[in-house]
Amino acid sequence: MVRKSKIEPEKRANGQGPEPAARDVSPSTVAEPRTADLGSKSKRKKTAPKKKIVRATKPAARKNTSSSASTYEPPDEEIRVRAYFISERRIQLSLQGDSDHDWIEARRQLVEEAKRTAS
Repeated sequence: MVRKSKIEPEKRANGQGPEPAARDVSPSTVAEPRTADLGSKSKRKKTAPKKKIVRATKPAARKNTSSSASTYEPPDEEIRVRAYFISERRIQLSLQGDSDHDWIEARRQLVEEAKRTAS
């Protein structure tokens, strides 16, 4: 059973309680909501982050190399065709290996052939 305090009704009657409605308040002392103040605050725009400036650089000067030191780089299409024939031969002869090794071998063969023809 809940007991009610006798003090609460007396405070309300005297205007001392938590409810200010019992007090006699004039309209001039009532605070108005601050909705007008919210509109007067200026909203700051977020500034975009600064863009990084990328400056063009000059390409590095190429060193003159002799033709014997430079290696021939065959086009991918030539390597692809040669690797295909290497893989066909490997499969027919039941040799171990995979397509990566076929590609490497095809490139090596084409570079060797280019060196022989250049000299």
